[in-house]
Amino acid sequence: MKYLADFLIVLGILFIMSGMLFCVFCFLASDPEIEGESGRTGLGSYLLSLIPIGLGILFFILSHKIKRNKISD
Repeated sequence: MKYLADFLIVLGILFIMSGMLFCVFCFLASDPEIEGESGRTGLGSYLLSLIPIGLGILFFILSHKIKRNKISD
């Protein structure tokens, strides 16, 4: 059970980092100096970057609950 909690923590970190990198990529891709006004990134792209961030947070919460249940047993 300990390995599952540690695996979820690592997976959560990776998901949060990938979501943040995707958000930064969307921010850089919408730079008007590079693409002009037609190169704006839609709000949906930013919202899609929240999915891996949310999953990473859920993995952290789940690993915390697993560790807490293990301590109480």
